[in-house]
Amino acid sequence: MRRRLGAVLTGLLLAAPAFAADVIIPATVQLAVFSKVWTLDRTFPNPDRVTMAVLFQSGDRTSDSVRADIAAATASIDGLRCVFVDLDSGEPLAPRIPADVSVLYVAPLRGYDLRALTRLARKRRLRTLTGVRAYVDAGVAVGLTVRNDRPLILINLRAARAEGSQFSSQLLKLARIVGSEGAL
Repeated sequence: MRRRLGAVLTGLLLAAPAFAADVIIPATVQLAVFSKVWTLDRTFPNPDRVTMAVLFQSGDRTSDSVRADIAAATASIDGLRCVFVDLDSGEPLAPRIPADVSVLYVAPLRGYDLRALTRLARKRRLRTLTGVRAYVDAGVAVGLTVRNDRPLILINLRAARAEGSQFSSQLLKLARIVGSEGAL
């Protein structure tokens, strides 16, 4: 009985971020901050030329709106190319991520298993980013929130290391370390 209750509670906790997903920082600011983050990752393959897969759901208004904002903001970041992957298609995710992708941006999602997404990221050594604070606690490596009307970088250090990141001490001093036991 205890084991079953524990499994149910774990499932609810892992699903909770999918229902409380608000992005509060504009896409232009997110992309500017994230482009600095990957330059401070000593193992990031090529911070001057980045292909980022934006994972979203076309059937969810918030998710699709974030996708549109990211698409518009991409033009302001030199060396950044985005591909958009609609998770509502029902097709398996792995084959739809092009080989040149080095970053996965996770938009707000409803009813999607973040664990499957983070497992794929670890396996392919893809960096994960999000504008949804709760997703960082759930295993996405880097996210943003607001503190004192300014963006605050959140790093799930365990998740980041599992993806292959080695952040500079300069970045770690600026960031807030969260989710040490994230859903890996």
